[in-house]
Amino acid sequence: MERTMAEAKVLSGAGLRGQVAGQTALSTVGMAGAGLTYRGYDVRDLAAEARFEEVAYLLLYGELPDKAELSAYMDKLKGLRDLPQ
Repeated sequence: MERTMAEAKVLSGAGLRGQVAGQTALSTVGMAGAGLTYRGYDVRDLAAEARFEEVAYLLLYGELPDKAELSAYMDKLKGLRDLPQ
């Protein structure tokens, strides 16, 4: 017999509260009163101040790029965009 959505089990709001879901240097969720961070930077600050390519560089290399690093990284990304014929 199929269950309808109304009959589906209601889950408590606890979720993974207080549980370590995994160890990573890339991001934290709710650590020390903060929301979501990438490599120690609050994602709200990154969203307001950084370009997509800067955040991608941060996630890959562990630090925000300087102007020369960002330029080289963007050139690399441009070279990888072409689709095969």
